[in-house]
Amino acid sequence: MISLICSDLHGDALGAKRLVRLVGHYHPDRILLLGDLFYSGVRWSLPDTYNPEETFVILKSLADRIIAIRGNCDREEDLQKSGLICPDVRHLRNGDHILFMVHDQRTLEEPLAPGDILLSGHTHIPNLSKRDGILFANPGSLSWPRGGSKPTFMLMDEHQIVLYDCDRNVLMSQNL
Repeated sequence: MISLICSDLHGDALGAKRLVRLVGHYHPDRILLLGDLFYSGVRWSLPDTYNPEETFVILKSLADRIIAIRGNCDREEDLQKSGLICPDVRHLRNGDHILFMVHDQRTLEEPLAPGDILLSGHTHIPNLSKRDGILFANPGSLSWPRGGSKPTFMLMDEHQIVLYDCDRNVLMSQNL
């Protein structure tokens, strides 16, 4: 099973269009969205590509493959309009591994064990690291990257997780 993992679209149509291109190229079985799908918050100036209505339409077209969680900027009315069910935390299986999906890893209150995989967004900065047998993965942002990174995403199968930029260059990889 191939999972396409991304985060922090923030209603940006350019990021949503990138997602569509990636889905068309990789044909993932599921799309894992790690929160902050639509709303940007009032503290950020909005780029010309901010278009939550277009982002709604794009995500609805992919809804049968999307598994999403709520981010700190997601408003209930936006999530209801999208038709996506977005709890704060999700638990999935990936082969022999348990995936924990949260927007901000600091909010996870459950204990992790060796072999677990924590998928989180929030920072807009990609990261892929392993500590004490636990894999920590943050795909960065397809829309508004930070920390000098480019727009990024991850692909995961039963054997590895790979961080790519939107030009499909491999930036990091980790065996599971």
